[in-house]
Amino acid sequence: MQKTQMTVLESKVNELLDQFDLLKKDNIKLKTQQLMWKQEREKLVKQNDLARQKIGVMIEKLRSMENLK
Repeated sequence: MQKTQMTVLESKVNELLDQFDLLKKDNIKLKTQQLMWKQEREKLVKQNDLARQKIGVMIEKLRSMENLK
């Protein structure tokens, strides 16, 4: 293999390694974001369930007040 071919090949390999590093960092960033969104979703689901329970209790209280009349 000629020296120029070797240099070109080395350059291409370095470019691929750089691209790999960039993609690896992006992948880590996306996985972190995914985890954050999952945690946020779980928090919102719990808040929604709690609100639903409170509304159910209020409705039952209103119904019992209505029945007392």
